[in-house]
Amino acid sequence: MSQIASIAPPGNGGGGDMSLMEHLQELRTRLMWVVGSVILGTLIALLFAEPILEFITSPLTRVGDRPQAIGPTDTIVQVFKVSLTTGAAMAMPMIIYHLIAFIAPGLYPHERRALLIILPGFMALFIIGVSFAFFILLPAAINFLQGFLSEAIRQDWTIDRYTSFTTRIVFWIGVAFEMPLVVSFLA
Repeated sequence: MSQIASIAPPGNGGGGDMSLMEHLQELRTRLMWVVGSVILGTLIALLFAEPILEFITSPLTRVGDRPQAIGPTDTIVQVFKVSLTTGAAMAMPMIIYHLIAFIAPGLYPHERRALLIILPGFMALFIIGVSFAFFILLPAAINFLQGFLSEAIRQDWTIDRYTSFTTRIVFWIGVAFEMPLVVSFLA
């Protein structure tokens, strides 16, 4: 079941003849592959952590500001946090493959076919949503938030809160862009 052929139909769409323990073993194997790919992606992202952080903070630096670190470990924590997030994003194709390969034997042939047809659209819409959020929405939001009550309150953003804000906005806008396909598939 751990080969790419496992996406092929089992015949009747009923999920095959695996016992509960065999299903759990299959899940364990697939989870090990997923965790391994996230770890590998994180290690690769650690090598490029500084350019990645510079890229993430670029919308803020364009308005003439830089995030600050208040605590002694804030910078190192952000390096690992950003590396883990980037590693998970890099591992996303492997995660999606193993998720689909695990659930596909339990789907009927027409459901499996629809899922495989719609899958590239999910990835494309997520990438479009992330790009829209980072390059269009985030700079506008930062300009607005930096200027909001700027005469009364000084805006000094911490790196922790800035990266959390940025990753949440970018991720959830990317997910929101996928919703038309999700609704279409469920219908």
